[in-house]
Amino acid sequence: MPKKNFYVLSKKGKKSPKNEDNYATPDSIDKLKLDKNGFLYLVCDGMGGHNAGEVASEFCAKGMLDKYYNYSGSGDVQKILKNIIEDVNSELYNYSKKDEERFGMGTTLVNLLIKDKFAYINNVGDSRLYLFDFDKDKFQQITEDHSEVWKLYEQKIISKEDIITHPRKNIITQAMGIDEEIKINEYKIALPKKFLFLLCSDGLTDVMTDNSILKIIKKSKNLENCANSLYELSQKNNSRDDVTILLVSNFKLQKTRK
Repeated sequence: MPKKNFYVLSKKGKKSPKNEDNYATPDSIDKLKLDKNGFLYLVCDGMGGHNAGEVASEFCAKGMLDKYYNYSGSGDVQKILKNIIEDVNSELYNYSKKDEERFGMGTTLVNLLIKDKFAYINNVGDSRLYLFDFDKDKFQQITEDHSEVWKLYEQKIISKEDIITHPRKNIITQAMGIDEEIKINEYKIALPKKFLFLLCSDGLTDVMTDNSILKIIKKSKNLENCANSLYELSQKNNSRDDVTILLVSNFKLQKTRK
């Protein structure tokens, strides 16, 4: 399996003393495991006082990566991912109960597994995954937010653009480590011939429309340039939260520019 191109940017916002986002990529995984298990990428956005958000997001991102590449069982890929997410959630929940300062800590999760000809995607919370299919010139959000405002959007009470300015946009309804049981969104899609995936925390999407993200992707020279441009616009739009942007593609952007 050929190595995927990826680039990640993660920077602290103004809301907290430390960056409470974390991410994981398979760049440290040996080739044999990559050939067998595919490429797993994760973004987690932590929450909780006394730096507990940072602890929760790191626990989740690194725990997921470690468990997946060391999984000894067999079976359906989606089922394996679901089981691992449930295991990490349970471990994080129990861990938080042992430390008073970390009680109630949690984190969002969005993960992308590229294996064979498919993308396997999961999310808990409001961190998102987008897909740009270059051949079809199609850009779409694959994941669905676990949030109060997303429910309003689904009920057609508000538009997707209204989410950005809604006073309750940061109230999520699911998170890793908060409860013993969680609802996990699961998706499986066939990989386009030329693709770019964007995994991100809400520090980006809280202040940017889908259209503004797409415009930057289309004019970017490479993944690093794309991530930096997205971050710069988030700051111009007064994002106060931590911002994590993880881009994964199967080709070099500059080769596709017209």
